Amino acid sequence: MRRILIAALVMAGTLAPAIGPSPAAHAADSEGVRIRLLEAPVELRDDPRAQSYIIDHLQPGDEISRRIEVANFTDAPTQVALYAAGAIITRGTFRGLEGREVNELSEWTTVMPASVDLGPGEAAEATVEVDVPSKVFGRERYGVVWAELSGSQSQSGVTTVNRVGIRMYLSVGGPREPPSDFTVDELVARRPDAGNPIVSATVTNTGERALDLQGELVLANGPGGLGAGPFPADVGTTIGPGDTAPVAVALDDSLPDGPWTARVTLRSGNLERKVRGEITFPAAGAAVPVTVQRVGLTWWLWALLGLLALLLGVLWWLLVRRRRYAEDTEADTGQPGRETEAAADITLRR
Repeated sequence: MRRILIAALVMAGTLAPAIGPSPAAHAADSEGVRIRLLEAPVELRDDPRAQSYIIDHLQPGDEISRRIEVANFTDAPTQVALYAAGAIITRGTFRGLEGREVNELSEWTTVMPASVDLGPGEAAEATVEVDVPSKVFGRERYGVVWAELSGSQSQSGVTTVNRVGIRMYLSVGGPREPPSDFTVDELVARRPDAGNPIVSATVTNTGERALDLQGELVLANGPGGLGAGPFPADVGTTIGPGDTAPVAVALDDSLPDGPWTARVTLRSGNLERKVRGEITFPAAGAAVPVTVQRVGLTWWLWALLGLLALLLGVLWWLLVRRRRYAEDTEADTGQPGRETEAAADITLRR
């Protein structure tokens, strides 16, 4: 039986105009084809994820369309197939299903045209349409819009298929988009037997939509007052609703053991969380978990600010009410306060 080897890159590119190809798009160039999103929802124009992936919240029965671009970076004319397939999130990874395996979202999705013929350096636009059935259960679904080059077969019977794609995150149901949130529960410092020391942040998705995490770590207050960083977190960590996964940061191999104050910033789109913890790297082959502290306003400070805002609101209302009363009195008597004084004088004479 003929064997097929699929080389897959799930990447991004960006109804608001795209701000340009994502870093992943450059990785796709070496594979001979690039695909990128050309537009995003206006309400998500400031969300970096929406500039790279097809992200939306729809009602049953809704339809959307997105323009994409496919470019040929090979030295020869080539035919590129365009289609949608299913995807899942598992163990902190967004993964397209094998081949053209479908799921609900990919069955709702049509890519037109289904293929394009491109000369060297040429690009073409296509349209991705999603038609949500009128009767579906509300939750988030995942898929990929793929651009696939024709496969080549080796003498051993292995067919290699190169494809790149744009991720799809589509939630369905409810008048409002489901909330997104996450917590950073602990940091784990370890020094492997071989390789650079690593700090892993354990992240729990407490919202109802998937998260694509990125960020950085900064070390401060080290031995002799040393500081280091920022060190970027490994890209590619995607956490589904209710799931927990580590986000790793590889550090410089020459770093002393510590102790250090580690400050970690993680974000998904416009959502950001900051934590810190005191870490010391253990001996090679060991790992040490560290409880973290959130960086930012604590709950009691938020409550105090809320109470202050309420008091300022009441004070403003009282001042406006007093001013209006004085204006009404002046309008009735022609002289501020005289009507009240006359009424009091009449009472005394009686």
